Amino acid sequence: MGVSAYWLDDNLKDIVQYDFEGPWTWEDLYPVLDKALEMEKEQPHRVDVILNFTNSNVIPSNALVHVKNIIDKQPDNIGLSIFVTSNRFFTVMYNMATKIHPKFQQYFIIVNSFEAAHDLIKTDRETSKKIG
Repeated sequence: MGVSAYWLDDNLKDIVQYDFEGPWTWEDLYPVLDKALEMEKEQPHRVDVILNFTNSNVIPSNALVHVKNIIDKQPDNIGLSIFVTSNRFFTVMYNMATKIHPKFQQYFIIVNSFEAAHDLIKTDRETSKKIG
């Protein structure tokens, strides 16, 4: 139970996945977040983030305040941050957050499968190469 973060591929170090398991708290998240942010900052290339909520239905209180704090901490090399969940309450909360904090949708996307998350990352990386 709690929160963990790790590289999906230790060789590429281009996607960090957070796994949220069962009930968790902001106190569980912040030490993991700080470690993951350091991992991301050490990379000279773009790093995307997958936030796996498939095994947790919990959103601790004061989520919008904490999410703003998390957005403010993001390093410059972060690409997409994608929530993976099929939880309807989570989706409702996500939609509310996008209305309250317009930047929220710039930093976070919500999908219901890992395949969709990886497809979004691949497409965004290809588009970014064409633009940049």
